[in-house]
Amino acid sequence: MPADKKIAVAVVLQSGCVLAGIRSDTAAECPGAYEFPGGKVEPHENPNQAAARECLEETGIEIDVGPIIDRSFFENETGFTEILFFSGSVRQHSFALPPFFWLPIDALRRELFPAANRRVLNVLLAFQGGSLPPRFQG
Repeated sequence: MPADKKIAVAVVLQSGCVLAGIRSDTAAECPGAYEFPGGKVEPHENPNQAAARECLEETGIEIDVGPIIDRSFFENETGFTEILFFSGSVRQHSFALPPFFWLPIDALRRELFPAANRRVLNVLLAFQGGSLPPRFQG
């Protein structure tokens, strides 16, 4: 079944850290949870472009988008949503705009992120301190 909505997410790694943010306590879904930068794919763009745009808008960091590293689906009252997780690499080192920050991979905790992120988190945690699989290397 095709998704009613597509979300593009950037999983950006740099120097043993991943770019993450904290959702507002008043967010409609998963308030207070950690998240990777991302958002809705607009009709005029492809998911890669959406991941880059959302990352820049939310964090102030320009990235190169790599391959899809995971995909998940969920259903809620608005229909089916597909989430595409892309690897991302920073074009030039930069500080992230709040509420985003560089979170050390070894500080990741699965329970702080929405359930749709679990497989990505499992891979990041399994390879902490070592080489990540090629799909994470943009």
